[in-house]
Amino acid sequence: MLILSRQNIEAIGEAVLADCAMANVKKFSIPLNLEWFARRYLNLNVEYRKLSDDGTILGFTAYRGMNLKLPSGLGETELSVPKDTVFLDETLNKPNKAHSMRFTLAHECAHHILARIEEKRTGCSFRRRFDKGRQYTCRELRTAGDWCEWQANALAAVLLIPKSALSPYLTRWGRPFKLTSFGGYFNAPDYEIIKKLVERFNVSASVVKIRLKETGNLIFKLESEFCDPLDIIAG
Repeated sequence: MLILSRQNIEAIGEAVLADCAMANVKKFSIPLNLEWFARRYLNLNVEYRKLSDDGTILGFTAYRGMNLKLPSGLGETELSVPKDTVFLDETLNKPNKAHSMRFTLAHECAHHILARIEEKRTGCSFRRRFDKGRQYTCRELRTAGDWCEWQANALAAVLLIPKSALSPYLTRWGRPFKLTSFGGYFNAPDYEIIKKLVERFNVSASVVKIRLKETGNLIFKLESEFCDPLDIIAG
């Protein structure tokens, strides 16, 4: 299994975006058009379907051709799915779900990018990662799954807010120094910066704060360390 550090993931994300920009200079932009990126750069099929009855499944990736059962009305529909297909829950195809759709699709794209890197580096097909002749413990499977999900989440965040694009905006808006969270709260100027980044990159405030932390642009202090209690805003 491919094991990457956060530094590795940052480098992969930046390299992928640079390659995409070079290959599609006229259409490439930040914030990334995720559907265009998935369909045209990664050559993935992207479909919107109902993935669960309770809304707990927002995205699903088929690395190989397969038959898939999906909820349909009161029963299930079996579909023949071609390889390299990404399914997004149909509820994400709404204007008020743009942030959730973007992160979910970025996450599924990240899975494909990492799978292709693994196949290239190891020569072993990601689609046959687990040896059928070996018994795996629940802990081994869970650990592998958790690690894959963490790496996909981390790479998705880089694709949405690459450090190379984030830093110039912070400098332009007069914040070449770190933002500060006081027990989960922000002062008014920092809160405005976060709102601007949300709008600029078309992501949720949570993704913005994660990327600020990961890129070393956010520090954390106790709420009691804040000087002016009238100026603190919940983040």
